[in-house]
Amino acid sequence: MSKLNYKTKLNPDLYLFYFLWPIIIAPKEIQFIIIFAVLLNLLCRHKLYFDALSYFMLGFIFIYLFSIIYNVIGNSFEFSRILATINTFSLWIFSLIFYLIFRSINIDMNKIKKAAFINYCILITLWVCSLLIYCITKYSDFKVANRILYYTEWFGNMKVIRFVGFMDYSNLIIVFFMFFYPLFLLTVLEMRNPLIKILLTIGGLLPIITTFSRSGYLIVLLYLFIISLIYLYGKVNKKLFTASVFFTLSLVLPIVIYTNFPDGVFSILKELFEAREGSNDSRTYLMKESIRMTMENSPLIGMGVKVTSLIGYPLGSHSTIVGFFYKTGILGLIAGAAIFLIINIKMLLSGGNMDKKLMKISLLIMSSLFIVEDIDGSNWIIIFYFLLAALIVNNRKKNMESFITQ
Repeated sequence: MSKLNYKTKLNPDLYLFYFLWPIIIAPKEIQFIIIFAVLLNLLCRHKLYFDALSYFMLGFIFIYLFSIIYNVIGNSFEFSRILATINTFSLWIFSLIFYLIFRSINIDMNKIKKAAFINYCILITLWVCSLLIYCITKYSDFKVANRILYYTEWFGNMKVIRFVGFMDYSNLIIVFFMFFYPLFLLTVLEMRNPLIKILLTIGGLLPIITTFSRSGYLIVLLYLFIISLIYLYGKVNKKLFTASVFFTLSLVLPIVIYTNFPDGVFSILKELFEAREGSNDSRTYLMKESIRMTMENSPLIGMGVKVTSLIGYPLGSHSTIVGFFYKTGILGLIAGAAIFLIINIKMLLSGGNMDKKLMKISLLIMSSLFIVEDIDGSNWIIIFYFLLAALIVNNRKKNMESFITQ
């Protein structure tokens, strides 16, 4: 069915891709051990070469470390929250090292695409299983060893099944999509059978629907719209494409200006935003309380350790930007914002073929998702974000000599 040969030797540089699902479903302690073991394996074989981004990451890490030490000495925290903080802090160090390694080593993108394709097929399989289990048993939720496959809740005025896929929470399906669907799609497009290409392309989108993530819907639709334009631009005559775009705009603009179409769109967006009112209230409370606590106690270097709020979630969570401020104050927020700014500029300026273009667009759009999601909320997110960003800015050719420590 495909011209790809999957009987290839495993690349030790890609162990993180091979162990992705064990990392996702394992407890955080086991996740930490697997990631650390993979990192040690890489460090034994590769050197580190610093760039401008890595210095800002180091700056953020040192501010974070100082904030943790300062706040632990001056305050009393639950031991579990201190352990969670050590885990999060370590993830930033791990991410920096993964970035430094993958931005300079020789990597075969075909092997990465194959690994991503298999990982995404596992997600689709879990989604199909969740629907079958619900349709047959009518269970309101399904768990295995405290990991949730799916659960039901109210979305607007309708009871729905939310697919979680054994991840920490449902929105991580959106993150998984943005990381791996581009690579999955690139593999699908290389297949010969057009029917299978269509089925897999559509099948890869279906798990997103049952996440019922408002921000996720908007992010995914924006991504699909952009890559569709790029694909059409590459397939049709350039002049015809440009003329078609101008013709479409000439039809759309009068509709927008002279009809109630914008009001209808705003009404739909408002309904979508209010569909899960409890989630909105929780996020609003966490953001406001996190900012208030930081401003009152340690605005310059932040609170260091996330404490549990009155609603059960840690302060400084559910937003990377607010998390920067809560954990590391004004100094850390500046450093964190600089990290995103530099990494986005580096990706924009990087060249590359269609593989890197699809990955680049995905990670650029994800910057907006981190307004309402934690980049370090789950162990694998932050690691793969910087790893994939490193692959995008990696300009080494396949046949060049790799930097291997002798």
